[in-house]
Amino acid sequence: MWSDDRIWQEWIGWLERAPHVVTPAHAARAYRAVLLGAGHTDLEADHALRVIWRTMPERTDGWRLLFNNLYASPTPGFSTVASPLLVTTVAARVPGAALDLASGQGRNAVHLAQLGWSVTAVDVSEVGLEIAAERALDMSVALETIRGSVASFDLGSRAWDLIVLTYAPVPVAESDFARRLVRSLRPDGVLVVESFASDRTASGRRPVDIDPAELRTAFADLTVEHFEDVVGLTEWDPEPTRLVRFVAVRS
Repeated sequence: MWSDDRIWQEWIGWLERAPHVVTPAHAARAYRAVLLGAGHTDLEADHALRVIWRTMPERTDGWRLLFNNLYASPTPGFSTVASPLLVTTVAARVPGAALDLASGQGRNAVHLAQLGWSVTAVDVSEVGLEIAAERALDMSVALETIRGSVASFDLGSRAWDLIVLTYAPVPVAESDFARRLVRSLRPDGVLVVESFASDRTASGRRPVDIDPAELRTAFADLTVEHFEDVVGLTEWDPEPTRLVRFVAVRS
């Protein structure tokens, strides 16, 4: 089998010319079929996918190409309406400055803007941001969009009344990033996190998986309003899977 670098480059090359896929899991299955069709064994194909998913959190070029493909699909395999967790969380809150990280097509950002929030949406996918901007225009609401890596985005200090990360491919529970998030919240600012979940030591972890215990530890300085570590339906997969939902407030 190829070296890890060759595996990554072949994946990037496939993404650049891949047919429309509807979810990351669909992309993985499609690419595995390509590898098998090219003569690789099941073990080699599985190894390549492990390398790819291990590398994805470190390389935004893969996320950009993958999500540009997903968001351009005429039949998306993910939810295009606002997260029920977010909808419930903000229902009784006074609008302020909101940051939607890894905002995708803007399902959460546009909902917040309709409620009167001043919203900044950040994503690596220009296709997703273009769709978000079009939706905002259709709804006659203002939305600031910024294309770039969430991990390197300048969160600022006491800048946000609300930060949203739903199924975001970023190291939410890592201590350095968590500290940046907490520092960027204003007093009474709210953090909303929802994603796939697994223990740190679990095999076959997805790049967006969060360890629920690590999440709680990383944000121990915040007041937890809502926490779930459950098996249920996510907004990206029709099959039940483990997920975590987390809402916390800065004092």
